[in-house]
Amino acid sequence: MVRWPRGICQLNDNGYLQSIDEQTAIQKIDDSTICAQPEIDGEPLIYSADTIVSMNMWGFTPDVFNFLEDGLLRFLSTTLMENPLKSEYYLPKEINRLVETGLAHVRVLPVSEQWYGVTYKEDKPLVTSALSRMQKAGTYPKYLWEIVQ
Repeated sequence: MVRWPRGICQLNDNGYLQSIDEQTAIQKIDDSTICAQPEIDGEPLIYSADTIVSMNMWGFTPDVFNFLEDGLLRFLSTTLMENPLKSEYYLPKEINRLVETGLAHVRVLPVSEQWYGVTYKEDKPLVTSALSRMQKAGTYPKYLWEIVQ
């Protein structure tokens, strides 16, 4: 079973990010259910398959980079030192910190298209197959550079 890292998004009534909870092991259970297994011992979290999750497609104003740099420096001096082979600086965790402290407001733009993550080598066959199907259907170019000419 393939597992992906994803940020589980909670939105306010105006479509802005209220919180984002990065889960490093989300898996599809069936067509209507996904499951997140918290890293720290705990019960699996069950979500509807239409739960809004972050695909790490962000658009920022330049101001955010000073905050992200501060977070990166903290990460490099603490978390990375504790586990250098497995540590990862999670952008959603930093964005959540900024949202929770009121330093950022993030508008969420949901999409209905199917997205494919390429995080692990095990993801390659699924993505390759999907791209092949889309190319045969004429909805994805055989060569990406053909669309920018």
